Amino acid sequence: MSKMMAPEIKLLNLDEEEDRDREAMLLVMKKYAKLWKNLYYKYSNSGFSSKNIKTFDQLNERSQTISLGELTKLLKDHNTFPNLINKDELQTLFRLVNMKLFGRLDLQAMDYQAYY
Repeated sequence: MSKMMAPEIKLLNLDEEEDRDREAMLLVMKKYAKLWKNLYYKYSNSGFSSKNIKTFDQLNERSQTISLGELTKLLKDHNTFPNLINKDELQTLFRLVNMKLFGRLDLQAMDYQAYY
């Protein structure tokens, strides 16, 4: 039986694409910006415990991020998980976005800027 290989996911850098492709992607993202924002804020901060929160700054920081579990729930609720993306691919995507684009060490959550 062959061993399953880890998924190979690459981030697409829009700056390296042709102008028409970049403009088309930005147009679609702008058109649905309210949808992306509403989905993000509906699911972010929906599944964490406040037991480890000691200050209001920690509470604010936690409420402004979406965890891997919360994003998985968002995808499941909209019938895209695991049909279009599986757990390993989603974890890899979280790591790539946080580390390569934003240089963050938190690999289990992302803020709205990373999500969008």
